[in-house]
Amino acid sequence: MKIALINLGRTGAGPVYALEMAKALSQKADVFSVISSQAENIEQWRASELVIFEVDTYKNLKEFVTATLRLKSLLAIYKALNKFKPDVIYTPMIHLWTAFIGFFTPGIPKILTIHDPAQHDGEQNIFIDLLREISIWQSTQIVLLSEFFRPVLIKKGFPADRINILPLGKFSYYQTVSADEVENSRYDNATILFFGRIYEYKGLDTLLKAFPMIRRSVPDAQLVIAGNGSLEPYQELLQGQSGIIMENRWIADGEVATFFNNASLVVLPYKESTQSGVIPTAYAFKLPVVATRTGGVQEQVLDHQTGLLVEPNSPQQLAEACVSILLNTELAKSMGNNGYRLATEEWSWETTADKLIETCLLCQKNMD
Repeated sequence: MKIALINLGRTGAGPVYALEMAKALSQKADVFSVISSQAENIEQWRASELVIFEVDTYKNLKEFVTATLRLKSLLAIYKALNKFKPDVIYTPMIHLWTAFIGFFTPGIPKILTIHDPAQHDGEQNIFIDLLREISIWQSTQIVLLSEFFRPVLIKKGFPADRINILPLGKFSYYQTVSADEVENSRYDNATILFFGRIYEYKGLDTLLKAFPMIRRSVPDAQLVIAGNGSLEPYQELLQGQSGIIMENRWIADGEVATFFNNASLVVLPYKESTQSGVIPTAYAFKLPVVATRTGGVQEQVLDHQTGLLVEPNSPQQLAEACVSILLNTELAKSMGNNGYRLATEEWSWETTADKLIETCLLCQKNMD
């Protein structure tokens, strides 16, 4: 089977997800990967044994308009696909060009992984939402990362038998690109990690309200906030707090392992969510997770096994859950090991690739 994997994203978990999937799929099929030459992990793509085709993309909406109108990259993709003649086109993460590629490849079955079936509060954009909807309806099969959002697509009218659930794989990639030697996590250093881009829906305000309660029970507790985004809405909550370490910037791939190696607990106090790449990353480092019962996150965290689940917008519950793990090293270690086993065995990229191959075969059947 010939699979054209097209991932044009540049930063974040998307290119990482795509690289892991490409490696696993290449063991089972003939894979041709079309990627952005501006991808943050481009050197890892180049160093792999994968067959890749690089194209220039863009960095912002203005560049998107000029690059799209110029057509150079889109034409290059068209020619490369025409030469490869794929049986299936697989897009691991939706991109603004996904719909355009769909228009000039009408006869080829398409699989699209949707990471965010419903846009988060504050991220809605009429133009981007339109391109997303077009990409969805161009697809032969859709892959979601959790069961929670299957009804969202069905409500839109997308056929239920064309929706597949493939959980996120184990994000061990960050260990391989780190300059630091990966260690077993230090469960007794009372360091809580909040990792990723800072948006209102991620509930940082809830965590900042909970942290003084945590410190009352665990006086040496530290909170590390690592990620880019505006901290302006949280200034009042931050004022006067001690024990908080701020890394308010984009965290490069090579730095990620350092933050997880130095943590004893990862916290996701989200108010709403789809699912999170932070959770399989935490599991790869054998870290327990405290998260809220929201979206697909509640499928990723097995309550009382790989971590603890609490209600959204509840600083009290969040604090109590963190304290219960921080004060019990054996519990933290057990949850960390359970998460690692879950990610390694049930969420392995090999297992996910096998299921994706089955989806490719369904695509071909649907097109016959």
